[in-house]
Amino acid sequence: MKKRYALIIRGKEKEWVFTTFLQPKYIKDYLEDGIQVEEVVNSIPLWAQQLGLTRIWFFIQDLFNFKNPFINIK
Repeated sequence: MKKRYALIIRGKEKEWVFTTFLQPKYIKDYLEDGIQVEEVVNSIPLWAQQLGLTRIWFFIQDLFNFKNPFINIK
């Protein structure tokens, strides 16, 4: 099953981040090749963030991704 990841590529002066869906079994290969890989757990559209809906948006995303949404609530 594929998961969403951010591939972080660092050049001499700049850094690029691309999101894509990858199979977790290949993540070690990316890391060994020098590509930084981070799992994307939640994402939010800019309009929802600007309306102050970040917490509720992530809460609902966690419910639909079958994660416990009460773990990191402050």
